[in-house]
Amino acid sequence: MRIAIFGAGSIGCLFGGLLSKDNEVLLIGRKPQVRASTTMKGFEPELVMVTVKSYDTEGAAKALGPHLGKEGFVMSLQNGLDNLEKLTPVAGDRLLAGLTSHGVTFVDFGIIKHAGIGDTVVGDVAGEGRDMAREIADLLTDAGLITRISTDMRLEIWLKAAINAGINPATAITSLKNGALLVQKELTKLLELAASEAAAVAMARGVELDPELAIEKAKEVASLTADNKSSMLQDIERCKRTEIESICGAIVRYGEKANVETPVNRALLALVKGIESTYQD
Repeated sequence: MRIAIFGAGSIGCLFGGLLSKDNEVLLIGRKPQVRASTTMKGFEPELVMVTVKSYDTEGAAKALGPHLGKEGFVMSLQNGLDNLEKLTPVAGDRLLAGLTSHGVTFVDFGIIKHAGIGDTVVGDVAGEGRDMAREIADLLTDAGLITRISTDMRLEIWLKAAINAGINPATAITSLKNGALLVQKELTKLLELAASEAAAVAMARGVELDPELAIEKAKEVASLTADNKSSMLQDIERCKRTEIESICGAIVRYGEKANVETPVNRALLALVKGIESTYQD
């Protein structure tokens, strides 16, 4: 399959590298991470996997528009709750969603560390991608990234947001690896509260996400990726903008609309934004 991976960060490089063994892959990203051509001119992808940070999704959608053929599919493989709505104008009924909890750490430009094996799930979100979702799941599984199909990606996205809310901001604030959240009881409780708040907001929006399941899955991911630095911690260490607005921020905003209190996510949002404000230009 001809696959363009839009976003040459840690996850994009992991998936692109493994898929390139048996597929024609074009990795699109900023220099110096990518030295090859960073344009899709002349390359007609059957699938574009969007792996940029959530705050870059709108820009990615605009860049993708002129290069997508009538038969090409777009799949978001990102953190955050609002990526699909940003990609819908470009992808239409050829939009897919993918999620992964594999732990990947940036080491240096062109070098990543696969620090934890996690779950990967893909599914159709717009009605035309069921067969493509199955094909992608097979390709990823054959590449060594065991992937399952979901018929309810809305639930999967909210579950991933709950997991991210439980792990990412706490590790970013404390500079600890994921596994440390399961060692210190106060941090474990923080994980539980953040994940359960996300589940409560999901439930208020009609998504049947059990808070206990959200907590269990957050702990499971923290355990499986114990030696990994979360993507948010890596961003903080490199003085980069984080995805806190699309995770905790989105949970807070959706909670306000549903009259659900989210004090823990609100505090985590404020703390991470506070750390970002200390960056030197």
